[in-house]
Amino acid sequence: MASIKKRENGQWRARYRDEGGREHSRHFTRKADAQRWLDETTASVVTGQYVDPKAGRVTVREYAEQWRAAQVHREGTVDHEIALEGTQQRLGQRQDRRLLLVLQRAQHLQQAPQPGP
Repeated sequence: MASIKKRENGQWRARYRDEGGREHSRHFTRKADAQRWLDETTASVVTGQYVDPKAGRVTVREYAEQWRAAQVHREGTVDHEIALEGTQQRLGQRQDRRLLLVLQRAQHLQQAPQPGP
């Protein structure tokens, strides 16, 4: 649901609720700008291109840990998991986020089923 209302200070407030029920709003000096913003946002939701503005507040490390926890692991990866955790702790201390993602991507590739002959 979306709406535009004129405020007492003369600005236009455009607002909508996302799929989670949270309200998002922006203020504009022109009603046409408010309508354009709502139209663009609504179109991105409908086409599946919408990105939550607060999604950028999640750090790479937090995202990587959430992703890793959601993965299904085979039994043979347990020793690799222990070694990777030690590496992640050292990397976390050095704030080396890029290498952390590379290591996690490598882990994911190792777990992927190998094509047969």
